[in-house]
Amino acid sequence: MFIGIIIPITILACSYWLLCSLLGAMANQYNVKINYTRKIGHFSMFIFPGIIYILFDVTSSIDKLIIAAASSIIFFISLSENFRKKVNYLMLSFIAIDRPEDRPHTLIWIFSQTFVGFFVLTAFALLWNYLHIPYELMYITILTTTIGDGLAEPIGVRFGTHKYSVKGFLIDKLFYRSYEGSITLYVIAFSLTLIFSDNFNQLGKILMILLYPIIMTLTEARSPHTWDTPFLFFIGNLFVTVAYLL
Repeated sequence: MFIGIIIPITILACSYWLLCSLLGAMANQYNVKINYTRKIGHFSMFIFPGIIYILFDVTSSIDKLIIAAASSIIFFISLSENFRKKVNYLMLSFIAIDRPEDRPHTLIWIFSQTFVGFFVLTAFALLWNYLHIPYELMYITILTTTIGDGLAEPIGVRFGTHKYSVKGFLIDKLFYRSYEGSITLYVIAFSLTLIFSDNFNQLGKILMILLYPIIMTLTEARSPHTWDTPFLFFIGNLFVTVAYLL
């Protein structure tokens, strides 16, 4: 088992370094907004593992958690100040995720929400295996979070003119989101319920189409700044579980 997960962990960590160093270079040289580069990096941390699981035929929920968590831990530790000051591409990788408004909590916030997000997914994978719920339904929530929330921020930054405030994670500082960004997440969530609707019975399908997009939009809107992923994964998968079992 140990040897079998070393290669996937290594490939994942290297893919994060490569992607984020390129994004950091773009931010440095072409003034690409960190809000955009960070979301692309965040998106990769929940999409790349799925690709690796398929390529290496990883089926065990425990193995998936270890691969995803270990690769993320290696990546984030490598971006700590002691390492990134010595290696240029690590500094570029850090630049890609270091939003000015998140300082000095950048690494703590992004690492903790990523790790807890993976933990929530693994817990539901085990629960769904016991309840015989198709694992592919988890992509409703994963894609709502990665694509919906991933697009919400850049769209809000570019087009958002109607703002509302949320608190940061474990601090009193206020941050601002936009209704335009929240609408983006709603549209993505609604589209995904239509795509996956045939997996539910009639009542479950109605609940998913009518309520799931609203619940996910409100969850994202009220979640702490930088820490919306665990809340979206938990609330989203809990709702999918109930809708499927009805």
